[in-house]
Amino acid sequence: MTEGLHCYACVNCNDPFNSTNVLITPSVSTPPWFCSKKTVHDNTSRSLIQSCAHYGTIGNGQWCCQTDLCNQAKKTLLINSYISDISLLVVEFFFQNIIDL
Repeated sequence: MTEGLHCYACVNCNDPFNSTNVLITPSVSTPPWFCSKKTVHDNTSRSLIQSCAHYGTIGNGQWCCQTDLCNQAKKTLLINSYISDISLLVVEFFFQNIIDL
């Protein structure tokens, strides 16, 4: 593989993901580049993009990462990001209440 970030690229990708016969796209210029997995109504696409905003609800949304071929994640792995987000909110709420005391 050439240098730079490499991501899976497909439209209507299977999920759970099977990388057999899926195109791998390398970045062609300087960073930042992101590998993306986007799912809307059970329709999943994977791509290489230049900017990213994470968003979503369980089963729908966009998730980004910056390591080679990281956009192969299965749904169960993506749910872990929600658990992390919720945990951070709980910690923030807890510390905010301590400061207010």
